Amino acid sequence: MAQRKMTTHIVTSRAQRNTLASPLRLEIIGFFEHGGQLTVRDVAEKLKRPIASMYFHIHKLVKAGLLVEVSTRGNGRSAEIVYGAIADRIAIQLNPRSPTSVNAAVTAVRSALRQVSREFEAAVCSSALKDSLKEDDVAVRRQRVWLTAEDAVEARKRLDAIERFLMRKSCLAMGDEYTWTSLLIPVASTRRSATCNKKGSKKSING
Repeated sequence: MAQRKMTTHIVTSRAQRNTLASPLRLEIIGFFEHGGQLTVRDVAEKLKRPIASMYFHIHKLVKAGLLVEVSTRGNGRSAEIVYGAIADRIAIQLNPRSPTSVNAAVTAVRSALRQVSREFEAAVCSSALKDSLKEDDVAVRRQRVWLTAEDAVEARKRLDAIERFLMRKSCLAMGDEYTWTSLLIPVASTRRSATCNKKGSKKSING
């Protein structure tokens, strides 16, 4: 069976950037990535917010061309519209020289990390999971590392490979639901070269 290619939409228009300037709408669009198809009621339940307020935000995302109607659920007056994202991933283009682009990217990252924090707290505090959750089920890691430009390219390729693997497995809708977040960005302008001595430890040369 041919593997479906993951699609990415790069946000470059001002209208779409302005729509995603809302942290809440950034969280909402995240539910639709990787093929997620939801109604307004589904989104409201995930965010634990009134359904009436979600209609406004979903309409904004549809008007900006980020969400589209894909089907309906139910019949008659109880029928609900099912929405889907225009691509598996919605990415905000970062131009470090543009304050507008930087602000949009910072807002997106803050929103993603806030969502991760909420999902983590809900998972570890859930009474339904306390008996079944194992230590190996949760992996939290943070590292500051030194990479060459070539190393960074290789790291991004490997992260992309993990994302494709997770999306492929998620399409099967089997097992338990997990969440995964990655962030790889240079944090300093300094450069350092490192050589290893015979014992394998690194001697650092700061430039």
